[in-house]
Amino acid sequence: MNNFLIAAVFFITCLIFPNLYAQEGKKSNDEKIDNIEQLAPKEVFLLLQQDSVLMIDVREKTELATISYDVDSIIHIPVSDFLNKFEIQSKEFSANTKLIIACRSGRRSQKIAKELQKKGYLFVYNLKEGIIEWEKQGFKVKKEKAVEKNEK
Repeated sequence: MNNFLIAAVFFITCLIFPNLYAQEGKKSNDEKIDNIEQLAPKEVFLLLQQDSVLMIDVREKTELATISYDVDSIIHIPVSDFLNKFEIQSKEFSANTKLIIACRSGRRSQKIAKELQKKGYLFVYNLKEGIIEWEKQGFKVKKEKAVEKNEK
């Protein structure tokens, strides 16, 4: 009976805290590329439920016509003009704001996340595999032309 109870507690702990018993060298949910944390769509969705979190879609304006994220706390700043427009928009949120950078597949957003980290932003995350994986996992998207929030 004791062994069963210990095994059950261990199993439940592994489900709740999957990284607690992760072995070195094995892939865990805390994946980082170039020191940028890569978040799965579910992790992003949960993070967006908190205060001081902003998602930034860096896809080009033309890409928004086909599919866009259906998220309240999102702004669009195209990668082609990101550094100029970000400086203007960054005045609207604090340095402690958690920034989730997103694009179509996660490549462009990774580059932008790295640039923001170099500029001193501490809480920068990349949406792993972008809107492709976001939609694939069943999170809301808009298929019509997106309303571009805060684009100047």
